[in-house]
Amino acid sequence: MNHYACAILLRDGKILLGKRAAHRRAYPDCWDVIGGKVEDGEAVDMALSRELSEELGITPEDFVRVGSVEEDNPRARGRATYHLFVVRSWTGGTPIAQDDEHSALEWFDIDAACALPNLALAEYRMVFRQVQCSALGTPASTARRNPATQPVEEIASFIRHHKPALILRVGVDGVDGVGKTVFADMLARAIEAQGRPVIRASLDGFHNPRKDRYRRGRTSPEGFYLDSYNYAGLKKVLLDPLGPGGSRTYCAAIFNHLTDSSLSVRASLADRGSVLVFDGIFLHRAELRDVWDISIFLDAPFEVTIPRGAGRDPGRQSPDVNAPSNRRYIEGQHLYLRESEPQKLANFVIDHSDLTNPIVVARRRPQPR
Repeated sequence: MNHYACAILLRDGKILLGKRAAHRRAYPDCWDVIGGKVEDGEAVDMALSRELSEELGITPEDFVRVGSVEEDNPRARGRATYHLFVVRSWTGGTPIAQDDEHSALEWFDIDAACALPNLALAEYRMVFRQVQCSALGTPASTARRNPATQPVEEIASFIRHHKPALILRVGVDGVDGVGKTVFADMLARAIEAQGRPVIRASLDGFHNPRKDRYRRGRTSPEGFYLDSYNYAGLKKVLLDPLGPGGSRTYCAAIFNHLTDSSLSVRASLADRGSVLVFDGIFLHRAELRDVWDISIFLDAPFEVTIPRGAGRDPGRQSPDVNAPSNRRYIEGQHLYLRESEPQKLANFVIDHSDLTNPIVVARRRPQPR
């Protein structure tokens, strides 16, 4: 995989983009951020400084990394990761193109940049919206930001502008104890605050009956992974009705696993433009991975998630990763992680190890549905 260091220069609320020259093999005549390939053995921040000096004649002084975008396009650069930095100040004066790689340089306000039809990577829009909603423009505003809500604000801002006339199905995935429910609740509130109706649901409302969940034994990891949930029922009453060509008449839950009993059907009609925010484990397994318009994977090691989950419900789960009572759940989730590789499929992958400072580590373009 190739790695690229890329700069989003920010001045007076506008960002600098370069229009790639017509002779460039990758993305000719497209607007792009400024940067280039990280050389072998070179640190990413050093590559950023070198590229800005070579391409614009400037040296960055105040800059902050805002995440990365992944691409797998054999016609462009193959498999590549773009490491993105917001650059707020620099030396060297006004940025001026130093070579023929770009046919034009232009400052865009962020709404205009997001609206460009010939943006090199559609994923840039996610990052531009993050810059917009988090006010990264000045050191003072950066100090006022709450890092704990940054990914939520970024994703909610992206959703606000993504297919506003259609119903979106957003899946929040991750192992037990990683913080899916709290994250999904925060995301739902943020989306509503930006004006889109929200439907909130969870995989907990689609358990199989206890006799099916434990038919392989109460300690079976395979049973936990394969038998816990009613995916056919989930798709029938919730995901398919909210999908393309669906009736919009949905049911948000069909089973109460605490009482081990079915729920009375409570049908609702979704508004056009609504967003389903759905949390649960195993959301990128084969039965579900293609239904999400946007998917999120919260990532953290079991050494973090097991104690976190135990603290959420004291007395019901051991905080010891090696406790026999945790074997069913940890090994079952290992089966899922090996088989489905959700970190490679999700549109947003977030390191959720530190709840006070979650970090978006990967962004991928939502696929057309």
